[in-house]
Amino acid sequence: MDWKQFFKVFARSALFALVGFSLLFGLIGFLLLGDQEGFINGARIGFFLTLIGIPFLGGIILMKYWGDYAGRYGAEKLREQAEGKQNSH
Repeated sequence: MDWKQFFKVFARSALFALVGFSLLFGLIGFLLLGDQEGFINGARIGFFLTLIGIPFLGGIILMKYWGDYAGRYGAEKLREQAEGKQNSH
């Protein structure tokens, strides 16, 4: 995964999380207070909580990529140990 692809996936996921959780918390605020102020306050809380969680989102994306890489590398080493090293000449 190159950096352009990472930032594209990260930006899309972060934007989805910001909008989704802002709307979710806004809806909860609206249901609790029953007016526009409840929606605005809930959306604001959802926005700030999501901003706190965005760095963890980036870490999860990177861990998934490097975990897949480590899995492929480990599978290749296991195959090499079980079947022996293949000569390429």
